Amino acid sequence: MKKIGIKSLSQYIAETNDKIVYCKAYGRCTRIYFENNKQIIISENIKAIENLVKGDKYFRSHKSNLVNLRYIIGVNYNKRTIYLENGYVAEVSVRRVTELKFLRANGERVAGFDFKRKKIRRTNCTSVTF
Repeated sequence: MKKIGIKSLSQYIAETNDKIVYCKAYGRCTRIYFENNKQIIISENIKAIENLVKGDKYFRSHKSNLVNLRYIIGVNYNKRTIYLENGYVAEVSVRRVTELKFLRANGERVAGFDFKRKKIRRTNCTSVTF
């Protein structure tokens, strides 16, 4: 857990990298979603954020998504979506589905996240299995 500095369009924020739930790219801008439902937009591409959190447990699920593995609560392989805490939903590209399945099949422990023992907290997701 390290503090990273993020310069948004109007302010400079210093946050620990484990508070980032996920990032969504919109061209040259990136929207960062934090665990306290705070969101900021920065004028950097998602690769810059990926370099900031390098070595931590983040998964590039799509060319426009970067997901913190600790906040995953469910995966739907048919719809290629990842369900995250706070109601966020991220896309998974076709090529990254196998990588995500491999992580789950090995039951890798990712910074406190146990894929085999994680319980789904969302009751309305009937097609999501863990």
